[in-house]
Amino acid sequence: MSELAAKQYYIEFGTEIQASRIMPLVSSWIPDSMLKEKSPSKWANQIVEAHSNSEHVRGRWEPQKVKDNIVHLARFQWSLG
Repeated sequence: MSELAAKQYYIEFGTEIQASRIMPLVSSWIPDSMLKEKSPSKWANQIVEAHSNSEHVRGRWEPQKVKDNIVHLARFQWSLG
Protein backbone atom coordinates (compact mmCIF):
# COMPACT_ATOMS: atom_id res chain seq x y z
CA MET A 1 0.00 0.00 0.00
CA SER A 2 2.87 2.36 0.75
CA GLU A 3 4.25 1.82 -2.76
CA LEU A 4 0.91 2.76 -4.29
CA ALA A 5 0.71 5.85 -2.08
CA ALA A 6 4.28 6.76 -3.09
CA LYS A 7 3.22 6.60 -6.74
CA GLN A 8 0.27 8.85 -5.98
CA TYR A 9 2.61 11.32 -4.30
CA TYR A 10 4.91 11.25 -7.33
CA ILE A 11 2.01 11.89 -9.71
CA GLU A 12 0.81 14.85 -7.65
CA PHE A 13 4.09 16.37 -6.44
CA GLY A 14 7.02 14.95 -8.42
CA THR A 15 10.40 13.68 -7.28
CA GLU A 16 11.07 15.92 -4.29
CA ILE A 17 9.50 14.37 -1.23
CA GLN A 18 8.42 16.43 1.76
CA ALA A 19 7.09 14.71 4.85
CA SER A 20 4.98 17.78 5.65
CA ARG A 21 2.99 17.16 2.47
CA ILE A 22 2.44 13.48 3.19
CA MET A 23 0.95 13.58 6.69
CA PRO A 24 -2.26 15.41 5.73
CA LEU A 25 -2.80 12.98 2.82
CA VAL A 26 -2.16 9.65 4.55
CA SER A 27 -5.77 9.32 5.70
CA SER A 28 -7.06 9.77 2.15
CA TRP A 29 -4.54 7.34 0.63
CA ILE A 30 -4.56 4.55 3.23
CA PRO A 31 -7.79 2.70 4.09
CA ASP A 32 -9.12 3.16 7.64
CA SER A 33 -8.71 -0.53 8.39
CA MET A 34 -4.98 -0.27 7.68
CA LEU A 35 -4.64 2.96 9.67
CA LYS A 36 -5.88 1.01 12.70
CA GLU A 37 -2.93 -1.36 12.33
CA LYS A 38 -0.26 1.35 11.96
CA SER A 39 -0.21 5.01 12.86
CA PRO A 40 -0.32 7.66 10.13
CA SER A 41 3.27 8.65 10.96
CA LYS A 42 4.46 5.07 10.36
CA TRP A 43 2.62 5.05 7.04
CA ALA A 44 4.19 8.40 6.15
CA ASN A 45 7.65 6.98 6.87
CA GLN A 46 6.93 3.94 4.69
CA ILE A 47 5.68 6.17 1.88
CA VAL A 48 8.84 8.30 2.06
CA GLU A 49 10.98 5.15 1.94
CA ALA A 50 9.00 3.65 -0.96
CA HIS A 51 9.23 6.94 -2.85
CA SER A 52 12.98 7.23 -2.29
CA ASN A 53 13.60 3.67 -3.51
CA SER A 54 11.21 3.68 -6.45
CA GLU A 55 12.15 3.09 -10.05
CA HIS A 56 9.92 5.89 -11.27
CA VAL A 57 11.76 8.46 -9.13
CA ARG A 58 15.21 7.22 -10.15
CA GLY A 59 14.14 7.18 -13.80
CA ARG A 60 12.21 10.46 -13.56
CA TRP A 61 9.24 8.91 -15.32
CA GLU A 62 6.51 11.10 -16.71
CA PRO A 63 3.44 11.08 -14.40
CA GLN A 64 1.36 9.46 -17.15
CA LYS A 65 3.79 6.53 -17.31
CA VAL A 66 3.37 6.04 -13.54
CA LYS A 67 -0.43 6.07 -13.95
CA ASP A 68 -0.15 3.54 -16.77
CA ASN A 69 2.06 1.36 -14.57
CA ILE A 70 -0.54 1.42 -11.77
CA VAL A 71 -3.27 0.31 -14.18
CA HIS A 72 -1.05 -2.42 -15.61
CA LEU A 73 -0.20 -3.79 -12.16
CA ALA A 74 -3.83 -3.63 -11.04
CA ARG A 75 -4.99 -5.60 -14.07
CA PHE A 76 -2.65 -8.47 -13.22
CA GLN A 77 -2.59 -8.37 -9.42
CA TRP A 78 -6.31 -7.80 -8.87
CA SER A 79 -7.68 -9.80 -11.77
CA LEU A 80 -11.45 -10.25 -11.83
CA GLY A 81 -11.24 -13.48 -13.76
